[in-house]
Amino acid sequence: MLDHLLDSGECGDLLRVKGFVCSDGGGIAVNYTVSGRSMTRCGATRPMLNFIGRGVNRAQIKALLETAVQQ
Repeated sequence: MLDHLLDSGECGDLLRVKGFVCSDGGGIAVNYTVSGRSMTRCGATRPMLNFIGRGVNRAQIKALLETAVQQ
């Protein structure tokens, strides 16, 4: 999902996504840039993602993430 958000351009010119997501196995630290991507286990208990770039379409990002969560 994050690869699509960064590479497609449909949500703006995203340069970086960083923050935390929660999974059944615990928290995951997310650090995506145009040159590299990493996800590592962490102690996060609340999800929070920051999208950094130009022309960021927050409504589109929200809709795509909500669709992904429902699947």
